[in-house]
Amino acid sequence: MQQKNQNKYSQDKVSVFGDDDSVEICENEELQKLKKENKKLKKKIKGLKATIKITSQHGDATAENLEQRVLTSEEQYRRVLDAMPVPVLISVRERGTILHVNQRACAIFGFSYEEFLKQTAYDLYVDPEGRGKFLSVLTKDGKANEFESRMKKFNGSHFSVSLSSEPVAFTDESCLLTVIYDLTERERTEAKIRALSELLDKREEKYLIFTLDGEEYGIHITKISEIVGMMPMTSIPEISDYVKGVIYLRDKVIPVVDLRLKLCLETIEYTDRTCIVIVDLEYGKEKKVMGIIVDSVAEVMNIRQKEIESPPDFGASAHTDFISGMAMSEESVKILLDVNKLLKGIA
Repeated sequence: MQQKNQNKYSQDKVSVFGDDDSVEICENEELQKLKKENKKLKKKIKGLKATIKITSQHGDATAENLEQRVLTSEEQYRRVLDAMPVPVLISVRERGTILHVNQRACAIFGFSYEEFLKQTAYDLYVDPEGRGKFLSVLTKDGKANEFESRMKKFNGSHFSVSLSSEPVAFTDESCLLTVIYDLTERERTEAKIRALSELLDKREEKYLIFTLDGEEYGIHITKISEIVGMMPMTSIPEISDYVKGVIYLRDKVIPVVDLRLKLCLETIEYTDRTCIVIVDLEYGKEKKVMGIIVDSVAEVMNIRQKEIESPPDFGASAHTDFISGMAMSEESVKILLDVNKLLKGIA
């Protein structure tokens, strides 16, 4: 009986203390576990904060370094442009804002550097649509080469330019680097050439006109010494058929060439109109005198330079370099001869 009571007491005791104590023990274990995890999280958070701080500092340093490198690069860019001997301009592509010009551009346009930066690229064109046309070429071809236009200087005067431009990245914007060639000197040169050409066109040269086989030929009057009638000639053996011999004229022995034979024309009998034209030849410092037999002398004619055309090209096999030009007129064509080339090597 007493044993049974003791067992019952033991069971009751376990039952009483087992429930409350086990709950308390579990709670304590859970709390300790959470504290440990919380401590680990705090440690991780602290580490993450340190990492973020280091990363942020590194990022700031990298950004500052990159910005400095960009500024340094742009400064070097400016120095290169300033050293160029031609005007160079950097502008924002669409707005036309001028970001930089070199000293040569300032000198050509007459603006100070500060005044130039107050302008836009649009302001520089005489034609309000000039910049738009320029951008159209850039859009179509990707760049502009020798785009000609008219631009304005600070003093209001206009001048012709040739623009060559390519896209560049400058201050993080889409920009254009444009080289400006001043065409003023070229236009002056072209004007001088036109004036000289007009003068030459109006200038008249005198030519002795003579006939051979029904055609008219001309020799510049400065090459003519005199004209004489046919006279006895002394034949020279072992020479070409077209060299008819020599004449003695004014204390000189002068070789005489039958120009018909020299030009491979048909031979005819000499007439009372046949004459010998005495010509002066020059080969460097060497001077010669020679006579040429022609069918007849027609006249001394004034021929304008604009009336003289270049001789036609008869091909490589044709030896016509002795023809200096063709005098064109409404009435006829006169073949102008270079007697130096025509008679070279004969005597």
